[in-house]
Amino acid sequence: MTVFHHVVKWAASHDVDVTMIDERETFLLKPSLPEVALGEKTIGDVTFAVRPVIEPQGRCIRSRVQRIDAVGQRVLLDDETFVPYDTLIIALGAKKDFSAIGGFAGYGYSMCTDILAPKLQHAIQMFSGGDIVLGSAPMVPGNRTPDVPFLKAACEGPVGEIAFRVDANLRKRGLREQSPITCFSPSEVFFDDVGDTVLDQFVLGKTAVSEAP
Repeated sequence: MTVFHHVVKWAASHDVDVTMIDERETFLLKPSLPEVALGEKTIGDVTFAVRPVIEPQGRCIRSRVQRIDAVGQRVLLDDETFVPYDTLIIALGAKKDFSAIGGFAGYGYSMCTDILAPKLQHAIQMFSGGDIVLGSAPMVPGNRTPDVPFLKAACEGPVGEIAFRVDANLRKRGLREQSPITCFSPSEVFFDDVGDTVLDQFVLGKTAVSEAP
C-alpha cells in the first residue's frame, strides 16, 4: 500500500496503469499493533479494506503470485492466469521466523501479527505479577544492497513502545513494583536504529536492558 500510494501520484500524470496483487483483501496498520496488544484498539480498528482504496486509482487483484516470468515480463497467479507488466515492484516485507526461537510456540507472545497481538492482549489482561522479559531476535539481512548499514536487530522501536505501554498498564493496575521488566537485544547497542533518548528513558523507568548472548 505504501508503494502504491507513491506510484499512483506519479502515474496520474503519465499514461500508466497500476495493478496491485495481494492475497489479502485487507490492509493491516502494523504500527498500531502495540495498541491492540494493550487493549486500546481492536484488530477491526487497525484494518481496512484495500479494494475501495485501490480501485478508484488502479486495478486490484486478490491472489497469491505463484511465479514470476522475468523473460516474458508477466506473473502467474493462483488461477493459472498471467498478468503482464512493464515494471514489476516486489514488496514482500520481512518474514518473521518464530520457529527459530526455541520455546516460543508454547510460551512466547508477540505483537507482530493480527493473530498474535490479541493473544498478547489476553495474556496481559490475565497477568497478575511476576517477571516480564521483552526483546528482539537477530535479523538475517539480504546482501543485494551492500551500502545499507548492517544492524543485528533492525526496527527495535516497537520493543521500546510495548515496554513503555506495559509499564504504564502495570502502574495503573498497581502491579509494577512486583513486576520487573527486562529487555534484551542481540545488538551491542540497544535501540541502535532509534537513538539514545529511548534508552535513557528506559534507564529512568528502571527497566533492565541486556545484550542477548
